[in-house]
Amino acid sequence: MIFFKQLATFTITVLFMVTMLGCERQGPMERAGERADEAVEDARDAFTRDGPMERAGERVDDAVDSIRDN
Repeated sequence: MIFFKQLATFTITVLFMVTMLGCERQGPMERAGERADEAVEDARDAFTRDGPMERAGERVDDAVDSIRDN
């Protein structure tokens, strides 16, 4: 049983070290991917924040409230 605990500890340690070494430097593809992710997030935020979908949702909410009140 102790052997398995030692093996598990060793394996976790090695995996952690390999992961940390792999994350040390960013290459051009990693930076480009991050820029693409940020552009998609910005576009999504611009579209949903006071965008046409938000305004349409507000109109639907107003219509539902109006029907409920009448």
